[in-house]
Amino acid sequence: MGKLVTLNIDGEFPRGFSVRCEISQDVDSINNEPLLAMASKSAHLPSHSEILEQYRYWQSLYLNLEFFFSNRIRIKPGLTNFSDRDKNDAFKACKKAANLLAKTFNIWLRSPDFQPIEILLRNNLDKSESTRILLATENHWLRRLPWHEWDLLKDFPKAEISIASPNFQRVNTTIKSDKQDKIKILVILGDNVGTDADKKVIRQLIPDAEICWLIEPQRSELDEPLWQESWDILFFAGHGKTKDNGSIGTIQINAEDKLTISEIKNHLLQAVKSGLKLAIFNCCDGLGLAYQLAEGEDLHLPQIIVMRENLPVAIAPKFLQFFLENYTQGLSLYSSLRESRQRLQILEKDFPCVSWLPVLCQNPAEIPPRWLELGGKIQSSPYKGLSAFTENDTEIFFGRKVLTNSLLSKLESKNLVAVIGASGSGKSSLVAAGLIPQLLAQKTKILPRFVVKIRPGFPHPNPWENLAEELLIASGSGDGTIKLWNFNRDELIDNACKWMSDYLKNNPNLEEKERHLCGEIEPSATAFFLKGEKLAAEGKLEEAVSQFQQAVKLDSNFSLNAATNLLRIGRKLIRENQRVELGITLLKQAQTWEPDIDLNPDTEEIDRDAEQLIIDN
Repeated sequence: MGKLVTLNIDGEFPRGFSVRCEISQDVDSINNEPLLAMASKSAHLPSHSEILEQYRYWQSLYLNLEFFFSNRIRIKPGLTNFSDRDKNDAFKACKKAANLLAKTFNIWLRSPDFQPIEILLRNNLDKSESTRILLATENHWLRRLPWHEWDLLKDFPKAEISIASPNFQRVNTTIKSDKQDKIKILVILGDNVGTDADKKVIRQLIPDAEICWLIEPQRSELDEPLWQESWDILFFAGHGKTKDNGSIGTIQINAEDKLTISEIKNHLLQAVKSGLKLAIFNCCDGLGLAYQLAEGEDLHLPQIIVMRENLPVAIAPKFLQFFLENYTQGLSLYSSLRESRQRLQILEKDFPCVSWLPVLCQNPAEIPPRWLELGGKIQSSPYKGLSAFTENDTEIFFGRKVLTNSLLSKLESKNLVAVIGASGSGKSSLVAAGLIPQLLAQKTKILPRFVVKIRPGFPHPNPWENLAEELLIASGSGDGTIKLWNFNRDELIDNACKWMSDYLKNNPNLEEKERHLCGEIEPSATAFFLKGEKLAAEGKLEEAVSQFQQAVKLDSNFSLNAATNLLRIGRKLIRENQRVELGITLLKQAQTWEPDIDLNPDTEEIDRDAEQLIIDN
């Protein structure tokens, strides 16, 4: 059982967002255990209009790429006389804007006011467990941001973020009288924009499904399948578009006809009531479709997969292939989407930023189903023959629970436990797919800080030399688990330098000479701000003001927090008749950063006159 995190976010970029985080044990879709609440916390994300500007700038560059390759809005490239240099420059600019957007986005998420939530998540999540994170917000622009680039997810590789509606409900479905032995899929292939490739992928990867094919249908042809039949999955490939600030989505079902979700609302509601669990729109710009299929038209469809932006024709069947290969082999819906998106990254040399496109939209009242629960059959056997199971096979590793629990019990009281048996009896599988995941899940009790794995005779004949080298490597690892034969020394050095750089930049307790241990590293705005708070608490007010000024100079997002600190200190000095002139100076400095700040929040009227506070007090 993993974790379920819900981030309820309300607000606008100009004024900031209130955030409520709730963590619970996730509901197991097979055993249907009860949902157990674990922790919650409220926090705030400050106003940050620059993120919106950077997103729009990146989006404009990304949309301009349609001149260099076809997508499911424009089947042919817009230009035929561009040079390779034009193309390379456009790709480079798009990637650079994407990196800047991701960096600014993470700086925003590291805002001091938001840190209580990140600390809560880091203290309650486990990197060995699957974690679903639901982003529940009505803000259209917030939904478009690259949440999968959140630095937190790098430390929790089994976590995946989905979009959720704050307004949701479970739809009562018709109980099926007979158990189906095949998964049922309604496939709609709209105006032919490379949809033949999607059709080929579906035929290859789901040969045993019951599929209804509607190819460039007329509206009337949608009536009977949606109204009278029941389906597990609805799949659409073709033109798609979002408009009206994300509130409306359109699809083109043939060369002439384009329709909105509201135009077939009754039929889709009938399909949901008849058991439709998952809709996949392998088309451009699908967030408007997701909104209408969820709360916009009160359809509350359980799960929806769409693309955030325009979808290149060549990428559409690749994503579908990657997703179905994972999902039909038994991975969860969230794991399947995460791995499919990550696999798309290898194609970004020719199709920049395509790993940003896929997104899952989740009805919080529903439990994401696995392929088998929908009636599908696992296409590849979970039996691995003579191959050993690994940590990645935990979900299909069965029949060794008693042995696994026995090993766990022994490790609680013994420093050494040997697993001995005949060749091929399952020793490696028991340890890798059974024991290690359980140890990682209970790390606060019996697990050391890292797991070390060595192979006899590799890379050195002396096993002690291998162990010593592996311990040295593992002590600097990011995720705590190192396989020496997959070790990339350059990558480790790069990561180590990055971790050290972050530490030297953000630690407020370092001396200047210590910050230069790894070269010319200047303190970050976070370090200046935290140092200012510490100095203020020690009564070193002039030094604290200097630190706050440096923080605001480097990052204007700290202006409100710095002004609030100065307001608190200045009012205290004036109220206690101590260093009144300094108190007034602090209040005026706070006004410099935040002109609309109320200098006397104890009164109903807003007070912006620092001198008047002396008379009032």
